[in-house]
Amino acid sequence: MNDAYYELAVKRNRPELKYVLYVVIDLLACLVFLIAGFTKPLYWIGSAITLLFFYVYLRLRLYEEYEYILVNDELTIDAIFHKEARKALARCNVKDVKSIKLN
Repeated sequence: MNDAYYELAVKRNRPELKYVLYVVIDLLACLVFLIAGFTKPLYWIGSAITLLFFYVYLRLRLYEEYEYILVNDELTIDAIFHKEARKALARCNVKDVKSIKLN
């Protein structure tokens, strides 16, 4: 087999403002969790689920990398979240691509 294989992992650079927003959202969620717990004890369940949602969907996706794999004529682009979860974003044949636009 004479397959040509190239792999490149690129870490996503996030602006510092997003880090500040994530910290503020985490602090607000903790504050709501405490206020809900002191006012009505049954609200602890709903606020705990909300806090877990913020942690899983916002915090764990903070660390995001992209992996580009080129095997012969096929390009595969994957997103890797928190170095654990992988999501396939695109798979295409390089011969069919006419142009690539980068942001």
